[in-house]
Amino acid sequence: MGNQLVKIDGLHQLEYVDLRKAMDFVDKSAMTEEQLYAYERFWDAVNRENVLAEGKYAEGKAEGRDERSLEIRRISVSV
Repeated sequence: MGNQLVKIDGLHQLEYVDLRKAMDFVDKSAMTEEQLYAYERFWDAVNRENVLAEGKYAEGKAEGRDERSLEIRRISVSV
């Protein structure tokens, strides 16, 4: 897989995918089962929040487009 260029906070950064996977594996292997369970639950919660945030962003973006479309129609009708 290697390295890839990713966009984080508007900036392009080089992400070392293989190195990150290896470090994650090492971190997990040093955990007790209870710690690993808590770690996995934490990242599941983070991922759920990200999915919800992305959905709300898309919803707001669509709502903004709809409002803008109505505004353009109102302006067109009044002209």
